[in-house]
Amino acid sequence: MSGSSAFRAESVRARPLRVVKAHGAGNDFAVIFDPDDEIDLSSKDVRIICHRRFGVGADGVIRLVRKGVDRASGEPIFFMDYRNADGSVAEMCGNGVRCAAHYLATRGIISGPRILIDTRAGRKEVESVGNSRYAVDMGQAQLDPAGIGVDTEDPRVEIIEGFSESSPMLLRLDLTAEGSTSASRPQVELYAVGMGNPHAVVVLEDDSSVDLHHAVESLGPLIERHPAFPNRTNVEFISPVNGSHLQARVWERGVGETLSCGTGACAAGVVAVAAGLADPEHVVLRFPGGELVVSWQDTVRLEGPAVEVFSADLDPSILDVDEISVDGPQTSGDRQKEC
Repeated sequence: MSGSSAFRAESVRARPLRVVKAHGAGNDFAVIFDPDDEIDLSSKDVRIICHRRFGVGADGVIRLVRKGVDRASGEPIFFMDYRNADGSVAEMCGNGVRCAAHYLATRGIISGPRILIDTRAGRKEVESVGNSRYAVDMGQAQLDPAGIGVDTEDPRVEIIEGFSESSPMLLRLDLTAEGSTSASRPQVELYAVGMGNPHAVVVLEDDSSVDLHHAVESLGPLIERHPAFPNRTNVEFISPVNGSHLQARVWERGVGETLSCGTGACAAGVVAVAAGLADPEHVVLRFPGGELVVSWQDTVRLEGPAVEVFSADLDPSILDVDEISVDGPQTSGDRQKEC
C-alpha cells in the first residue's frame, strides 16, 4: 500500500477522478483504475458516484488496485475493490469482474490469455471468449447454510429440504413479521446458495414477466432483510421458459433491482440444475439487461458480455454534495428506467 491514509483521503479531492462507465448485461459500474492504491473512497463518495442524478449513475464502484505478479506468466494481478451503490462493501460481483477484466485487457495492462483478479471472495480467473465476452471460473457453489450465512435457527425459518453435495437447501420463510401485508404471500420458499456472497433463489412456475416483476418488487426487499440472512442477501426470481432457458430477475443487496447479476445468475443456474430445470452444461438466464450463460459441474462457470460506455473526468467537488440530497428519492424503478 502506498502513501499515508491522510494523503489518500486528500487525493480523491485533489484532482479530477477518472472514471470509466461499463456494464455487463445492463448491470452497470463506475470503474476507477488506482494501481498504486492512492484513492480512498468513503461510503458517501461511492453513493454520490453511483447516484443517477448527482453522479455517474451505477449499481456499484469497481476500484482496481495492483496486487502483485503472477509467477507463472509474469502478468500483474489486480484486486477488485467492489462497493455496492449504497456504499457497502461487497465480497464479489460476477458482472463486475468481467468488466474489470475487459478494462485491463483492452488497455494492454494484461496481455496474456488468463486475467487473474483477486476479490474478497478469492482469486478469479477470467478469459476472453471473443466479441467482448468473457468467461469466469467462479469457483464452487456454497451449499452449506453456515458458509452462506443463513440463520436456520431463527423461528421464522423452516427447513423443507436439507442440502447435499448436489442440491442447495430449500427453506420456507415467514414474512409476516417483515411488513409483508402488501406482498403476494405471507410465506415464501427459496433455495440458499453462496457464490462468495449470499443468494436466495425463488423458483416461480409461471413464466409471466408480470409475475416476475411483481415478485421482485414486493418480495425482494423483504427477503433481502429477513432475519434468516443476518448480513442481508441478494434475491433471484427465476421461471422456466423452454429447455435450459429461464427468465430471471434480481434484487441486489444494497442496490435494489438491477438489470442483471453475475453471481445471481450463477446461484440461479445452480438451483435450476438441482431442480431439474436445466442442463448442467448450459443454463441460459434471460435478465432484462441481457443473457448470461452458466454451467455447473465441479465449479460454476459464468459467461457474458462486458461493454464500456464512456470515460470521464469527474470534478472532485461533486463529492461535496449534501448527504441528504444523495439519500433523496432514487428508487429501484429509477435505476431500471434510467439504465
